[in-house]
Amino acid sequence: QLDSAEYYGKIILKKCLEEDYKEKAAAFNILGVVYFEKGLFSLAEESFKTSINNAEQLNRSLILSSAKGNLANVYFKQGKYEAAKKELHELIAINKADGRKQNVSKNYITLHKIYKEENKLDSALYAYEMYYLYKDSIIDEDHQAIISELSIKYETKEKEQQLNLIQQEQELAELRLKNQKKSIIFLSIILGLTLLSALLFIRSQKRMNEMKQVQLRSQLARSQFNPHFINNAFFMLQAEVIDKFYDENLINRLSNVAQFSRQMLESSFKEEWSLEEELAFIQSYADLQKAGNKEQLAYKLTLDASIEEKKSSLYVPATICQILIENAIEHGYDEHNEESFLLECKISLTDQIVIQIKNYIKPTLEVLHKKRDNNQESRGLSIIKKRLEVHSKIYKKTSSIDNVIENNVFIVTLKLPQIYDKSTHS
Repeated sequence: QLDSAEYYGKIILKKCLEEDYKEKAAAFNILGVVYFEKGLFSLAEESFKTSINNAEQLNRSLILSSAKGNLANVYFKQGKYEAAKKELHELIAINKADGRKQNVSKNYITLHKIYKEENKLDSALYAYEMYYLYKDSIIDEDHQAIISELSIKYETKEKEQQLNLIQQEQELAELRLKNQKKSIIFLSIILGLTLLSALLFIRSQKRMNEMKQVQLRSQLARSQFNPHFINNAFFMLQAEVIDKFYDENLINRLSNVAQFSRQMLESSFKEEWSLEEELAFIQSYADLQKAGNKEQLAYKLTLDASIEEKKSSLYVPATICQILIENAIEHGYDEHNEESFLLECKISLTDQIVIQIKNYIKPTLEVLHKKRDNNQESRGLSIIKKRLEVHSKIYKKTSSIDNVIENNVFIVTLKLPQIYDKSTHS
């Protein structure tokens, strides 16, 4: 892969500092080999010379020996025999001084090839004999080393066998110990995971139970007055009034109460219903309050166009606004105040369903203290907050409720996530 070798050789040179002689010598030597293999002998010659110049700054560098040998091969390929021989003779002297007999042997065989090309047979024969001389010397040294090594091995064989047996016994003992440790760690992990799983399960069950309890309390609060019985009783009472008295106002009031009780009955079986059902429930409740000696009560409901289109498919917690409407009336209405009492409910759609309930009459301090003493508002708001918490956990979306007083107007803002009926929205 010559192109890749050339690319990385150049990268090395770019990253070298001026004094990085070893790295530069190695990089130029690599590039010289690449150019030599590609047949670019001029570039190869220039690269090997630059490598030699950098390597000469180092003490007894192997790169110097390699670069000189490579440069000699370039000259030989180009037919520059004198230049090749000059480099080889210098290289032989360096390798002899450093005791590199194998390199000396390779240098002489290269000299042999050059002399043979020049038809200088005596010199070629001499170079070939020197090649064999150093080669045999290397072989003899290798043989002697092998003999010494075999002798040592033979003398120490029994001791090594004994040491091997001892080592094997130690390794077996260590292996048993490691296995015991692994077993302990594994059992500890299993025990820890089991305990963690149990704790998570218990925590999850506790949360689920809390959510179910809030839902059940909410449903119980809406159904505890036995709506079936009361609904039927209203029908019977309405029929008797029509039959005996035929008081139109009383009949309308009974009709409103019956309608409200039906809606309350319906809500007791649902944790959620459509926004349209919620609005009808609010209207029924406001009508009942107005009929109950609160003629000065004015109720205004404002819907954005986007809400009007989607009210049948958007779902909210059932009767979530009733307590807020009740609090607004009970805490804002003063039976001794003859002024009209305006209650406004405005519903808009952003990324959430936003319900604002405004009380436009600021009560006297006497009425306000009287309403606060019975503590109904705090209980009602507590129930709403619990239901919102459950609603948020079920759908993993944020719900909130807050209130402010602006210019003698008490404003409660309820924000609910956009939950759609699956039958009409994806």
